[in-house]
Amino acid sequence: MKKPVLYEPGKPINRFQMLGNILRRHLSEVMLVSLYCFIFSLPLLGWVIFSINVDFLRQDNAYAILIVDGVGALLLGVLGLSFAGGMLFFKKLIFGEGASLKEDFAQGIRRNGGLFFLIFLVVGALYLLLHLGLGITAGMEIDGAWKSVLAGVEYAVFFLLCFVHLFMLSEATMFEGGYFSLLASSFRLCFASLLKGLPIYLMVMLPLLLFEFLPFPYFNLAGVLVGAFFHFGFSLACLTLFCNHVYDRSVFKTQYPELYRKGLAKEVGEGEKPL
Repeated sequence: MKKPVLYEPGKPINRFQMLGNILRRHLSEVMLVSLYCFIFSLPLLGWVIFSINVDFLRQDNAYAILIVDGVGALLLGVLGLSFAGGMLFFKKLIFGEGASLKEDFAQGIRRNGGLFFLIFLVVGALYLLLHLGLGITAGMEIDGAWKSVLAGVEYAVFFLLCFVHLFMLSEATMFEGGYFSLLASSFRLCFASLLKGLPIYLMVMLPLLLFEFLPFPYFNLAGVLVGAFFHFGFSLACLTLFCNHVYDRSVFKTQYPELYRKGLAKEVGEGEKPL
């Protein structure tokens, strides 16, 4: 029988406990990150409201989709700037590196804003392609069941690619590299941990899920407005913690030992490590 692991007192022993510590001790910062992200989302929300009220933009044709989703992709990139700031803040907070929300948020935008803008722009372009593909599928002269299957495949591909790009947000914060170099490792790490990460990814994308699948646009927007004061910060904290958990198990222990379980209690015994 293996002996239980002993840990130094005073620190969380896993990422779940660390999340609890963040909510108990840094709830105001979590809410402020949400507020900052919400402010950066205002141009996108304004465009959505405008497009809902213009008859031409509400039409289900390629021209309307290109305009609505094309402009939306650019404004989604603006929202991505705030994620660059929020991710750096939570990275420093989790690693115990003297996090300061105001300074780290601005530093994250300066350091990673361009790459985050590109990542969110790509997600917006994927969303545009999804709607174009759904329009083509709807116009096909095939059985309705096959249309549903094709639409399901299109949504599945879209969300899987989005999950990879969400993981890339952590990689862009943690490591140096360009879009394509980070994309390759994000594919590998994201799919290796997909089942565990699925709830996290879906939570981050909750505003999009509500807008895409619930039939009442203004009700959806109201939900986004209410949730924005907690959802953005909480989901970014969870995403950062989960990605660090993946790094601990696959990257940090062998390649970056100085980062292995950083911010967690050090082991002082032998045995299995907690999940």
